[in-house]
Amino acid sequence: MPWPNGHVECIALATDRAIASKEKAIREVVHYIHRAGGDIELARKNGGQQLDVITEMIRKHIPEHNREAIIQSLRLDLDVINYRNLDVDENAKGSMRQIMELAIEGGMLKQRIDIDAFAEQRFNSQLIDQH
Repeated sequence: MPWPNGHVECIALATDRAIASKEKAIREVVHYIHRAGGDIELARKNGGQQLDVITEMIRKHIPEHNREAIIQSLRLDLDVINYRNLDVDENAKGSMRQIMELAIEGGMLKQRIDIDAFAEQRFNSQLIDQH
């Protein structure tokens, strides 16, 4: 899906109870999501051995994707999947709304979700330089 900053790759979910009682743990998870995104971006930029290591990590979790498909999806010149904009902001919400509309159209969701009600911005993180 074309989108100004790439498409949404993942969404982290936490219950209201966890947000209220485990804020430090959630911040740690978000930190490491950003760190992993930074590692992937460096591998995309540098290629070679770094990209091979990232590709093997991805294949451990998604064995259905072969090495070539992963490398093609991470190509800098295409920039269809990137990990530079991981925070919840208006751009991310717009992308999530687009995905939601497609999910409704495809029958995966029965109704619209109020993204503003569940998109918690206090866990946004500028910890990792993602350029």
